[in-house]
Amino acid sequence: MRRRTALLVTCVLLGLAAPHASAVTARKVTVRAVKPPVVAVIDTGVRATHREFDYRGKASTTDQFVAWWDFTGEAKGGKTVLPAPGQTWDTQVADPYDKNGHGTLTASMVGGRTASSQKTPAAAPGTKLAIAKVGEGDGTISGNIAAAVTWADSTVHADVISISIGTIVPVPAALDSDVYAAIKAARAHGILVVVANGNGFANAEVPGDPGWANSSSSSNDVLAVGAAGADGYLVSTDPEVTAVFTVTGPSYKDNTSYVTESGTSFATPYVAGFAAALITASRQGNHPLSALALENLIKWSATDTATPPQFEGYGTIGAAELPRAVAHAKAGTMPTPNALNQLYVESVAGTLRTAWNAAS
Repeated sequence: MRRRTALLVTCVLLGLAAPHASAVTARKVTVRAVKPPVVAVIDTGVRATHREFDYRGKASTTDQFVAWWDFTGEAKGGKTVLPAPGQTWDTQVADPYDKNGHGTLTASMVGGRTASSQKTPAAAPGTKLAIAKVGEGDGTISGNIAAAVTWADSTVHADVISISIGTIVPVPAALDSDVYAAIKAARAHGILVVVANGNGFANAEVPGDPGWANSSSSSNDVLAVGAAGADGYLVSTDPEVTAVFTVTGPSYKDNTSYVTESGTSFATPYVAGFAAALITASRQGNHPLSALALENLIKWSATDTATPPQFEGYGTIGAAELPRAVAHAKAGTMPTPNALNQLYVESVAGTLRTAWNAAS
């Protein structure tokens, strides 16, 4: 088991007061280091050795990766082995890996360090990551998503969970009841679960199922993320917010190359990183955010564009929205939501989500 401990320290900075005739007075400023947030990424794994990440090997306890588990049988002789309570690091597969690339790219959109100007910047570079591998090289989801969510919740104690796994046809909620239950429990424990609303792995880039009937993004316990701009019209409907659709990030094939891909799969982890930045700011300001307050701060910070709320929810989230949202988080305040967007997202689309789940 790989153990991680959080340490709060107090630093004393010396500053110089305005000089007087006879003396210069030292001024003490106390700064409290806050516990860094952890984002769990449930995907196809990660190439942790890419220069976009800070991975120092399985023995390190201070790098970017705080937890890793392979929920597939891809490197375990076809057998899936679930973590026992308290196990944060895979006991059979010591180093994180990714034979597909999807997970590497999503992880980089949470906390990639922008080691190259090619990289689409994340909202919180260097964010601590917990990686739950549920997808294989061909994109097949063979790992237990519900178990991965529970692990991220109960063992890792993540602050945010990012899931970029979806469908292009409506899937009755009853078929994913275990995933819905795990997400509900995570939310009850104060974790924000961010889910792709739309194309998911299929990345069809054509209208798919309604967002309120899209796999686990139809849960009332998640923040559903769609595609910003014109792409939002092509993938799904009724997201709660949107973010960048086409991104450039690390390749899974070597430690220095980059690839460009499109999908709500990448908008989702961007918002997860955005959430991590707000958590950090709220802790620095001593105004910790509940999962509901964090979700509302993200939604209410979105920029409303000419795109109807059916395709962008409250609006789009990006680098332009980050400074104001961070300021609110640090001050313990909230922006004022767009009333019409709020009405549509919470009452119209929200009612459809509730009905879809109840009917299933």
